[in-house]
Amino acid sequence: MSVRVALLAAALIAVVALPAAAEARKRASRVVVATAPVADAIPLEIGRQGTAGFNVNLAVPAGLDAARFDALVATTARRWGLSRLGTTTDVPLAVDRRNTVGFSTATGADVLGVQRDSIEVTRSRATGRVLARRIVDQDLALNASVPWQQGPEHPSAAQYDLETVLIHELGHMAGNKEHAAGCVNTPMLASAAPGDWWRSPLDWSWAGACAATEPAAAATPTARAARAIAGGAPIRHETRVVVRYVAG
Repeated sequence: MSVRVALLAAALIAVVALPAAAEARKRASRVVVATAPVADAIPLEIGRQGTAGFNVNLAVPAGLDAARFDALVATTARRWGLSRLGTTTDVPLAVDRRNTVGFSTATGADVLGVQRDSIEVTRSRATGRVLARRIVDQDLALNASVPWQQGPEHPSAAQYDLETVLIHELGHMAGNKEHAAGCVNTPMLASAAPGDWWRSPLDWSWAGACAATEPAAAATPTARAARAIAGGAPIRHETRVVVRYVAG
């Protein structure tokens, strides 16, 4: 082969190799910049995703870390499609038309948490007919007196799991208002006992809430739900209706 032919062949090989090399660099670049999701979304078979946004009150009980609480709320909210917008000094459960997540002494002593929807119903002053109905306030209040485990460790037999209750209550805020019946793989049970947790479909234990036993013949959905409630403290959803009358 002449020198000229050899040079031409080398040039052709170089030209053909350029696209392949560029593609290889692109593949390498994609691998480098790829990142895993911040948190796994809650499976649709457990509950639907929501769109609400809220602010977080960082006044936490003694023994808890405010930064840890804030990060846990933000991450859990994203799992339900919800948005942490910022921080606030507003207190939850006040009907102020501002969605707030935080701790409260107004939940009730035996309740782990309350997610409350305030619904404004507009009625005609003349006829009483309902003209409109909309949610104007969504709050989440956690019991400030509970012995919480803020994670990442699992709760002891004397602690309630903070992440579990947040997942449950933010599930209500996302639009999933019903509780699950029985001791099943979902965070939406009506109650949790000390030592119980649900953080993902592969990381959960309702041993405390489901400790009571009964004959299989009596294991109806109603009986299972009652047994779960008896095994722990309630995790609630409430609705408060505000009526506004207008002319028409």
